[in-house]
Parts: sequence; C-alpha cells; structure tokens
Amino acid sequence: MKTDNILPKFFQYYKELDLPVMIKVEAAFLNPNAYNLLKELHFTELTLEEFNQKKGQNSRREPFRILVIEEASVKVSIQINRNTVDDRFGPESVTTMVTHKVYRYKDQALLVYSQLFREWHMGCYEDFASEENIFEAKMILNRFLGWALSSLGLVGFWGTPVAEGAVITRPVDAKGEAIFFDMKNRQMLTIDGVKKIKAGSQIIRLDSTLVNRNVVMKREELVGFLNSHTVYLDPSGTTVPVRQMIQELSSMFQGIYHPANNFKPRVYDAA
Repeated sequence: MKTDNILPKFFQYYKELDLPVMIKVEAAFLNPNAYNLLKELHFTELTLEEFNQKKGQNSRREPFRILVIEEASVKVSIQINRNTVDDRFGPESVTTMVTHKVYRYKDQALLVYSQLFREWHMGCYEDFASEENIFEAKMILNRFLGWALSSLGLVGFWGTPVAEGAVITRPVDAKGEAIFFDMKNRQMLTIDGVKKIKAGSQIIRLDSTLVNRNVVMKREELVGFLNSHTVYLDPSGTTVPVRQMIQELSSMFQGIYHPANNFKPRVYDAA
C-alpha cells in the first residue's frame, strides 16, 4: 500500500542560508502547484531525518518558526468563508487574541501565529495555490515569511529585483512577489535568488506622471513609502524593530521616482 499521500512533507526556507524557518505540510494534501510555488519561493524539501535534525539543532535557537499547513476542518472552513465587517477593507484581516493572532484571507486560508510560540498553524484547501488562486497563495506565504523573518532582522516589501536594486510597488502590481532585505548581511532574498546589496543601490517607485527622467526621493518620503508597502501586516501597524529596519534601509538605499511607462514588469510563465 502506498502511503506517500498521507505522510507529511517538510520544507526549509533558503536552506543554503540555514534560516530557521520551515513548513510542514500535514498528509501532503496540497495540489502539485502548491509544491511548485514553495520551490519558486526557495523552500527546499527536507527528509524527515533532516527536519528532525535541524529542529534539534535549532531547539535553543531563537527565534525558530515552523508553519504547519493542514487541510481546513469544518470549523476552520466556517471562519475562512464567513462574511465579516472587515471584508469591506479587503480579503485580508488580522485579529488579535490574548496569546496569539489570527490572519485570515477570505475564502483561502486561516493562519494562527504568535511570536511566543515556534509552531504556527494554517488551515487551507486542496486548491491552495492552484492556477486560480496563485496570487492569493503568494500573498499568504509571503505574509508568513514577513512575520517569521522580522524576528531575524529581515524586512520584506512587495516588489521585484532589478539591476539597480529593487522596484517596490503594490502587491497586485507585483503579482504577490516579495523581496526580503537582510541589512546585517547586506543581501536581498528574492525569487531570483540571493542578491548582494551594492553601494548606490536604489529603491525605485514607479510614477505615471514622469516622462523620460528620474527624480530623487527625500529620505522621509522613502521611509513613508516603505512603511506603506511592507509585507509585515498587523492591526497595530509595524513594530518598533520593523520601523528600525526601514530606517536603516532608507539610509542604505537611494529612493528614486521612475517613469512607470519605462518599466518592463516581470513576465511570468502561464504554465
């Protein structure tokens, strides 16, 4: 009897960097597209032995996060699909409880997390990251990374890496793609791999009113722009550490307004 479909699968984010951020998929219920997305986001599959070894090695390492992805139960499905007053603000919401927070992406998933605990839980459906839901799945997984990596000194933004640095934009314009900045090691974690932060790197904001010229942003403009485009989501706003990382980032990068018509967005394979 084959049991592959009932065994859990394990993944580590940027295994080559040994980041203490992992995903455990219970019963491996997700469709193939979901595992392709995890690979695209630089999650490397681990064996059970590797997972237990890394978990043991990091047992005293703080912070250490494991997202357990499970098929949504009936109770969780009701919470995912119900209509709430927050829906008028968009499909995403975060509710603060006594010991944890609950992130909900309407009709897609429910994620329970807390910086007090290493193991977080997410309930979703078999069609998570299917062709119809790929944007939503990217949003959800990058939100998870935003919370998990913030404790490691990394901050994420919606956008695309370019030769000059990074184009930061709205999540819908970035098609759910995110960049995570590691100021300590002067590098960016992107879906194209690790990119070194070079001297003179730029944060680019697209401007539809500009024609054939760039305009330098004031530092306070860059700080405000980054604060409003961070992957980190919380009803109380960004935390002090995240704001400090944004301040540091604004001192390392030059902010540039760039003509929107001159920017060629990333082309994604429809397959």
